[in-house]
Amino acid sequence: MIVFEVDRRRGLAVARRLLELQFDMPEYVLPRNAVEGSQELALYYTFVTALDYMVDSAKLWSRARELFEEKPEVFEPDRIMRMSDEELEAMLRRLGARRFRKSAEAWRQIAGILLEKYAGDPRNLTPEPLPVAELTKRLREFPLIRGCKLMPLYLRIMHEKKLLKLADPVNIEIPVDIQILRLSFYTGFLKTRAVEVVVSEELRRLVRSAWRDVASELGVSPWRLDKPAWSIARAYCSKLRHSTCPLESVCEKEILRVVYRVSRKSSSPPRE
Repeated sequence: MIVFEVDRRRGLAVARRLLELQFDMPEYVLPRNAVEGSQELALYYTFVTALDYMVDSAKLWSRARELFEEKPEVFEPDRIMRMSDEELEAMLRRLGARRFRKSAEAWRQIAGILLEKYAGDPRNLTPEPLPVAELTKRLREFPLIRGCKLMPLYLRIMHEKKLLKLADPVNIEIPVDIQILRLSFYTGFLKTRAVEVVVSEELRRLVRSAWRDVASELGVSPWRLDKPAWSIARAYCSKLRHSTCPLESVCEKEILRVVYRVSRKSSSPPRE
């Protein structure tokens, strides 16, 4: 049995440094024809976030922007429901969805839920501010988005873009994906004697709890640490670029393999 230990002091040092940094995330670069706060933008974020797993996020959002600039109507629920399987799957392949048939099925389910319950507009999920816990319950019926990694990502984006109203955004968790796991172990925030760890839901819970605790001590929401942590992990941890990393002074450089063994039944593989 692999034993994990949380180094709270190290985590606080890493978190303080992260809060000093500013990074642009690929999902925050808007299509040129997008209107802030609009239904169209809410639909764009809803459907594209559902694809943000086991893919190169930067490429996904870049391709999604291009598609929205060409044909924003393809993100409309009624249009998605009218598409043939071939047309929808071809569009998802263009975006880079790895499991395009499953993703097409999920898009149709999401479109159907939006049309049936929310007048085709994700903003109607929160006509009034809702607690994160209550909104999470509503989102449980949305395939892919309901996953433990994509749910907090979706909540963060929709909150920051003012597309969903949250009564307690401080309770948005950090999305625990391969990048956050790497940074947690490489910096020494999480410690183990193992040279390889296989990701499990138990490990994800431990990592979420660890980041939640240091965020609380620093008086911030965990989601505020996600952007700099994910960006650094992708640019530096994944390439072992320690000497130029902004966290070099607070990092223990503990290198180990973090691997996913995704079940065929899994509905929410890792966001890359």
